Amino acid sequence: MENNLKLNFNIKEFKTPIYTIPDFTNKLIDLNESFIEFTPIINEKYFLWVESLKEIFKTKKWKVEKPFFQEIITYCGHIGNTLDCDEFLTFLKFTTIAIILDDLVFEKINSLKINSKERDLLINSLTIEKYKDNSIFGSNYWEILNQFKKYTHLYSFNRIKNSNTLWIKSTIENNNNCSINSDYSFNEYFQKRSSDVSGDFILTMCMLGIKDQYIEDSIFNSKHFQIINFHAKSFYILVNDLYSFKREINENDLLNYVKILAIQLNSIQMSIEKVIELIVYHYNQFLLSIETILKLYEKEEQTYKLLKKVFQIVKKTISGIYFAHKRCKRYN
Repeated sequence: MENNLKLNFNIKEFKTPIYTIPDFTNKLIDLNESFIEFTPIINEKYFLWVESLKEIFKTKKWKVEKPFFQEIITYCGHIGNTLDCDEFLTFLKFTTIAIILDDLVFEKINSLKINSKERDLLINSLTIEKYKDNSIFGSNYWEILNQFKKYTHLYSFNRIKNSNTLWIKSTIENNNNCSINSDYSFNEYFQKRSSDVSGDFILTMCMLGIKDQYIEDSIFNSKHFQIINFHAKSFYILVNDLYSFKREINENDLLNYVKILAIQLNSIQMSIEKVIELIVYHYNQFLLSIETILKLYEKEEQTYKLLKKVFQIVKKTISGIYFAHKRCKRYN
Protein backbone atom coordinates (compact mmCIF):
# COMPACT_ATOMS: atom_id res chain seq x y z
CA MET A 1 0.00 0.00 0.00
CA GLU A 2 2.88 2.36 0.82
CA ASN A 3 4.00 2.37 -2.81
CA ASN A 4 0.58 3.74 -3.82
CA LEU A 5 0.29 6.25 -1.02
CA LYS A 6 -1.08 9.59 -2.21
CA LEU A 7 -1.44 13.01 -0.65
CA ASN A 8 -3.89 14.36 -3.21
CA PHE A 9 -7.08 13.34 -4.99
CA ASN A 10 -7.45 13.57 -8.77
CA ILE A 11 -10.80 12.65 -10.32
CA LYS A 12 -9.11 12.15 -13.71
CA GLU A 13 -7.30 9.08 -12.39
CA PHE A 14 -10.55 7.09 -12.19
CA LYS A 15 -11.78 5.23 -15.25
CA THR A 16 -15.40 5.53 -14.07
CA PRO A 17 -15.91 8.88 -12.32
CA ILE A 18 -19.71 8.60 -12.55
CA TYR A 19 -21.38 7.40 -9.35
CA THR A 20 -24.74 7.24 -7.61
CA ILE A 21 -25.70 7.50 -3.95
CA PRO A 22 -28.41 4.91 -3.27
CA ASP A 23 -31.14 5.67 -0.75
CA PHE A 24 -30.34 3.83 2.47
CA THR A 25 -32.84 5.50 4.83
CA ASN A 26 -34.56 2.17 5.54
CA LYS A 27 -31.29 0.85 7.01
CA LEU A 28 -31.32 3.55 9.70
CA ILE A 29 -33.76 2.25 12.33
CA ASP A 30 -36.25 4.75 13.80
CA LEU A 31 -34.85 7.61 11.74
CA ASN A 32 -37.73 10.04 11.25
CA GLU A 33 -37.83 13.17 9.14
CA SER A 34 -39.07 16.26 10.95
CA PHE A 35 -39.02 19.85 9.81
CA ILE A 36 -39.85 23.12 11.56
CA GLU A 37 -42.61 25.05 9.82
CA PHE A 38 -41.39 28.62 9.78
CA THR A 39 -43.73 31.36 10.89
CA PRO A 40 -43.56 34.58 8.84
CA ILE A 41 -42.06 36.37 11.85
CA ILE A 42 -39.06 34.01 11.94
CA ASN A 43 -38.37 34.58 8.26
CA GLU A 44 -38.81 38.32 8.67
CA LYS A 45 -36.49 38.56 11.69
CA TYR A 46 -33.91 36.31 10.07
CA PHE A 47 -33.67 38.24 6.80
CA LEU A 48 -33.62 41.59 8.64
CA TRP A 49 -30.62 40.24 10.52
CA VAL A 50 -29.07 39.00 7.26
CA GLU A 51 -29.36 42.54 5.88
CA SER A 52 -27.37 43.76 8.89
CA LEU A 53 -24.51 41.46 7.87
CA LYS A 54 -23.82 43.39 4.66
CA GLU A 55 -20.76 44.95 6.27
CA ILE A 56 -19.18 41.50 6.26
CA PHE A 57 -19.82 41.08 2.52
CA LYS A 58 -18.72 44.53 1.36
CA THR A 59 -15.66 43.06 -0.40
CA LYS A 60 -15.73 40.44 -3.12
CA LYS A 61 -13.87 38.03 -0.83
CA TRP A 62 -16.98 37.35 1.22
CA LYS A 63 -19.77 37.87 -1.31
CA VAL A 64 -22.80 35.56 -1.00
CA GLU A 65 -26.26 35.55 -2.57
CA LYS A 66 -29.76 35.15 -1.08
CA PRO A 67 -30.16 31.45 -2.06
CA PHE A 68 -27.20 30.79 0.25
CA PHE A 69 -29.32 31.92 3.22
CA GLN A 70 -32.44 30.14 2.02
CA GLU A 71 -30.45 26.90 2.00
CA ILE A 72 -29.37 27.52 5.60
CA ILE A 73 -33.02 27.84 6.60
CA THR A 74 -33.73 24.43 5.05
CA TYR A 75 -30.66 22.93 6.74
CA CYS A 76 -31.54 24.29 10.19
CA GLY A 77 -35.21 23.42 9.77
CA HIS A 78 -34.29 19.75 9.86
CA ILE A 79 -31.63 19.86 12.58
CA GLY A 80 -33.26 22.35 14.96
CA ASN A 81 -36.62 20.63 15.01
CA THR A 82 -36.72 20.36 18.84
CA LEU A 83 -36.30 24.10 19.51
CA ASP A 84 -38.92 26.75 20.20
CA CYS A 85 -39.10 29.93 18.08
CA ASP A 86 -36.59 32.10 19.95
CA GLU A 87 -34.14 29.25 20.45
CA PHE A 88 -34.46 28.30 16.81
CA LEU A 89 -33.86 31.84 15.55
CA THR A 90 -30.65 32.01 17.59
CA PHE A 91 -29.60 28.59 16.31
CA LEU A 92 -30.36 29.73 12.75
CA LYS A 93 -28.22 32.86 13.13
CA PHE A 94 -25.39 30.95 14.76
CA THR A 95 -25.40 28.30 12.02
CA THR A 96 -25.36 31.05 9.40
CA ILE A 97 -22.24 32.61 10.90
CA ALA A 98 -20.63 29.17 11.25
CA ILE A 99 -21.31 28.24 7.60
CA ILE A 100 -20.07 31.63 6.40
CA LEU A 101 -16.86 31.09 8.34
CA ASP A 102 -16.49 27.48 7.19
CA ASP A 103 -17.34 28.03 3.50
CA LEU A 104 -16.02 31.50 2.82
CA VAL A 105 -13.18 31.95 5.29
CA PHE A 106 -11.63 28.85 6.86
CA GLU A 107 -11.59 26.67 3.74
CA LYS A 108 -10.20 29.50 1.60
CA ILE A 109 -7.63 31.04 3.91
CA ASN A 110 -4.75 29.89 1.72
CA SER A 111 -6.34 30.91 -1.57
CA LEU A 112 -7.21 34.34 -0.16
CA LYS A 113 -3.55 34.77 0.87
CA ILE A 114 -4.28 35.77 4.47
CA ASN A 115 -0.97 36.23 6.24
CA SER A 116 -0.15 34.75 9.65
CA LYS A 117 -0.83 38.00 11.50
CA GLU A 118 -4.29 38.35 9.94
CA ARG A 119 -4.97 34.68 10.67
CA ASP A 120 -4.04 35.07 14.34
CA LEU A 121 -6.22 38.18 14.65
CA LEU A 122 -9.12 36.24 13.14
CA ILE A 123 -8.63 33.26 15.49
CA ASN A 124 -8.37 35.51 18.55
CA SER A 125 -11.48 37.48 17.58
CA LEU A 126 -13.49 34.24 17.46
CA THR A 127 -12.03 32.42 20.46
CA ILE A 128 -11.32 35.18 23.01
CA GLU A 129 -14.25 37.53 23.58
CA LYS A 130 -12.20 40.57 24.59
CA TYR A 131 -10.58 40.48 21.13
CA LYS A 132 -13.89 40.26 19.26
CA ASP A 133 -13.28 43.56 17.43
CA ASN A 134 -10.06 42.27 15.84
CA SER A 135 -11.98 41.05 12.77
CA ILE A 136 -15.21 41.85 10.94
CA PHE A 137 -16.61 38.49 12.09
CA GLY A 138 -15.79 38.59 15.79
CA SER A 139 -18.45 40.93 17.14
CA ASN A 140 -21.25 39.20 15.17
CA TYR A 141 -20.06 35.78 16.31
CA TRP A 142 -19.94 36.66 20.02
CA GLU A 143 -23.23 38.55 19.97
CA ILE A 144 -25.02 35.43 18.73
CA LEU A 145 -23.06 32.90 20.77
CA ASN A 146 -23.83 34.75 24.01
CA GLN A 147 -27.55 34.54 23.26
CA PHE A 148 -27.37 30.81 23.99
CA LYS A 149 -26.92 31.72 27.68
CA LYS A 150 -30.63 32.50 27.77
CA TYR A 151 -31.61 29.00 26.68
CA THR A 152 -29.38 26.64 28.62
CA HIS A 153 -27.48 26.15 31.88
CA LEU A 154 -24.25 28.18 32.16
CA TYR A 155 -22.26 24.95 32.47
CA SER A 156 -23.75 23.68 29.20
CA PHE A 157 -23.16 27.05 27.55
CA ASN A 158 -19.46 26.86 28.41
CA ARG A 159 -19.31 23.46 26.71
CA ILE A 160 -20.89 24.96 23.59
CA LYS A 161 -18.35 27.80 23.68
CA ASN A 162 -15.39 25.46 24.22
CA SER A 163 -16.43 23.03 21.47
CA ASN A 164 -16.71 25.91 19.01
CA THR A 165 -13.33 27.28 20.02
CA LEU A 166 -11.84 23.86 19.32
CA TRP A 167 -13.63 23.74 15.95
CA ILE A 168 -12.33 27.16 14.90
CA LYS A 169 -8.71 26.44 15.82
CA SER A 170 -8.74 22.93 14.34
CA THR A 171 -10.36 23.97 11.08
CA ILE A 172 -7.85 26.74 10.42
CA GLU A 173 -4.96 24.48 11.42
CA ASN A 174 -6.13 21.66 9.12
CA ASN A 175 -6.50 24.03 6.19
CA ASN A 176 -2.96 25.29 6.68
CA ASN A 177 -1.24 22.06 7.64
CA CYS A 178 -3.16 19.04 6.38
CA SER A 179 -1.20 15.78 6.35
CA ILE A 180 -3.98 13.28 5.59
CA ASN A 181 -2.93 10.60 3.12
CA SER A 182 -4.67 7.88 1.14
CA ASP A 183 -3.55 5.12 3.52
CA TYR A 184 -5.67 6.39 6.41
CA SER A 185 -8.08 4.09 8.22
CA PHE A 186 -11.33 5.66 9.35
CA ASN A 187 -10.10 5.91 12.95
CA GLU A 188 -7.01 7.80 11.80
CA TYR A 189 -9.16 10.05 9.63
CA PHE A 190 -11.56 10.59 12.55
CA GLN A 191 -8.73 11.78 14.78
CA LYS A 192 -7.82 14.38 12.16
CA ARG A 193 -11.35 15.55 11.37
CA SER A 194 -13.38 15.13 14.58
CA SER A 195 -12.71 18.69 15.74
CA ASP A 196 -12.68 20.65 12.51
CA VAL A 197 -16.11 19.40 11.39
CA SER A 198 -17.63 20.64 14.67
CA GLY A 199 -19.12 17.25 15.50
CA ASP A 200 -19.12 18.13 19.20
CA PHE A 201 -22.09 20.42 18.63
CA ILE A 202 -24.36 17.35 18.49
CA LEU A 203 -24.09 16.67 22.22
CA THR A 204 -23.52 20.25 23.34
CA MET A 205 -26.30 21.96 21.38
CA CYS A 206 -28.75 19.29 22.53
CA MET A 207 -28.76 20.92 25.96
CA LEU A 208 -30.52 23.99 24.54
CA GLY A 209 -33.87 24.41 26.27
CA ILE A 210 -32.69 22.64 29.44
CA LYS A 211 -31.96 25.54 31.78
CA ASP A 212 -32.07 24.07 35.28
CA GLN A 213 -29.85 21.02 34.78
CA TYR A 214 -26.61 20.01 33.12
CA ILE A 215 -24.71 16.77 32.60
CA GLU A 216 -22.05 16.36 35.27
CA ASP A 217 -18.41 16.14 34.15
CA SER A 218 -18.15 12.67 35.67
CA ILE A 219 -20.81 11.51 33.19
CA PHE A 220 -19.93 13.73 30.22
CA ASN A 221 -16.26 12.69 30.32
CA SER A 222 -16.96 9.04 31.08
CA LYS A 223 -15.99 6.25 28.71
CA HIS A 224 -19.63 5.33 28.02
CA PHE A 225 -20.68 8.91 27.21
CA GLN A 226 -17.68 9.49 24.97
CA ILE A 227 -18.47 6.28 23.06
CA ILE A 228 -21.85 7.84 22.22
CA ASN A 229 -20.04 11.02 21.23
CA PHE A 230 -17.64 9.05 19.01
CA HIS A 231 -20.41 7.30 17.10
CA ALA A 232 -22.54 10.46 16.79
CA LYS A 233 -19.56 12.43 15.46
CA SER A 234 -18.57 9.57 13.15
CA PHE A 235 -22.10 9.49 11.75
CA TYR A 236 -22.01 13.25 11.19
CA ILE A 237 -18.55 13.23 9.57
CA LEU A 238 -19.43 10.39 7.19
CA VAL A 239 -22.86 11.77 6.23
CA ASN A 240 -21.26 15.14 5.58
CA ASP A 241 -18.48 13.56 3.49
CA LEU A 242 -20.92 11.43 1.51
CA TYR A 243 -23.17 14.30 0.49
CA SER A 244 -20.36 16.87 0.22
CA PHE A 245 -18.39 14.71 -2.21
CA LYS A 246 -20.18 16.14 -5.24
CA ARG A 247 -19.18 19.73 -4.40
CA GLU A 248 -15.64 18.68 -3.40
CA ILE A 249 -14.93 16.23 -6.22
CA ASN A 250 -12.63 18.62 -8.11
CA GLU A 251 -10.67 19.69 -5.02
CA ASN A 252 -7.32 17.95 -4.61
CA ASP A 253 -7.25 17.60 -0.81
CA LEU A 254 -8.15 14.41 1.06
CA LEU A 255 -10.47 16.08 3.57
CA ASN A 256 -13.25 13.68 2.61
CA TYR A 257 -13.28 9.97 3.43
CA VAL A 258 -15.02 9.10 0.15
CA LYS A 259 -11.85 10.28 -1.61
CA ILE A 260 -9.55 8.21 0.61
CA LEU A 261 -11.56 5.03 0.10
CA ALA A 262 -11.88 5.71 -3.63
CA ILE A 263 -8.09 5.69 -3.88
CA GLN A 264 -7.78 2.57 -1.70
CA LEU A 265 -10.48 0.67 -3.62
CA ASN A 266 -9.72 2.22 -7.01
CA SER A 267 -13.45 2.90 -7.39
CA ILE A 268 -15.63 5.85 -6.50
CA GLN A 269 -18.82 3.76 -6.48
CA MET A 270 -17.30 1.13 -4.17
CA SER A 271 -16.12 3.94 -1.93
CA ILE A 272 -19.65 5.40 -1.76
CA GLU A 273 -21.06 2.00 -0.81
CA LYS A 274 -18.41 1.45 1.87
CA VAL A 275 -19.07 4.87 3.40
CA ILE A 276 -22.78 4.03 3.55
CA GLU A 277 -21.89 0.80 5.38
CA LEU A 278 -19.88 2.82 7.89
CA ILE A 279 -22.71 5.30 8.38
CA VAL A 280 -25.17 2.49 9.15
CA TYR A 281 -22.65 0.83 11.48
CA HIS A 282 -21.97 3.98 13.52
CA TYR A 283 -25.67 4.81 13.67
CA ASN A 284 -26.48 1.36 15.10
CA GLN A 285 -23.61 1.59 17.58
CA PHE A 286 -24.83 5.06 18.58
CA LEU A 287 -28.26 3.60 19.47
CA LEU A 288 -26.74 0.66 21.36
CA SER A 289 -24.41 2.97 23.30
CA ILE A 290 -27.36 5.07 24.46
CA GLU A 291 -29.11 1.94 25.75
CA THR A 292 -25.94 0.96 27.63
CA ILE A 293 -25.51 4.25 29.47
CA LEU A 294 -29.22 4.51 30.33
CA LYS A 295 -29.04 1.09 32.00
CA LEU A 296 -26.10 2.29 34.10
CA TYR A 297 -28.14 5.17 35.53
CA GLU A 298 -31.62 3.67 35.62
CA LYS A 299 -31.58 3.62 39.45
CA GLU A 300 -30.54 7.29 39.70
CA GLU A 301 -33.90 8.81 38.85
CA GLN A 302 -32.92 12.45 38.32
CA THR A 303 -29.85 11.64 36.22
CA TYR A 304 -31.72 8.97 34.27
CA LYS A 305 -34.55 11.39 33.37
CA LEU A 306 -32.07 14.06 32.27
CA LEU A 307 -30.06 11.64 30.12
CA LYS A 308 -33.19 10.17 28.58
CA LYS A 309 -34.45 13.65 27.70
CA VAL A 310 -31.08 14.67 26.22
CA PHE A 311 -30.76 11.47 24.17
CA GLN A 312 -34.26 11.91 22.77
CA ILE A 313 -33.12 15.31 21.50
CA VAL A 314 -29.83 13.84 20.24
CA LYS A 315 -31.69 11.18 18.24
CA LYS A 316 -33.86 13.86 16.61
CA THR A 317 -30.76 15.92 15.87
CA ILE A 318 -29.05 12.93 14.26
CA SER A 319 -32.15 12.38 12.11
CA GLY A 320 -32.09 16.06 11.20
CA ILE A 321 -28.43 15.91 10.19
CA TYR A 322 -29.14 13.04 7.84
CA PHE A 323 -32.21 14.57 6.19
CA ALA A 324 -30.66 18.05 6.02
CA HIS A 325 -27.79 16.64 3.96
CA LYS A 326 -30.13 14.50 1.89
CA ARG A 327 -32.58 17.31 1.05
CA CYS A 328 -30.49 20.49 0.80
CA LYS A 329 -29.34 21.66 -2.63
CA ARG A 330 -26.07 22.57 -0.94
CA TYR A 331 -25.26 18.84 -0.91
CA ASN A 332 -27.12 17.64 -4.00
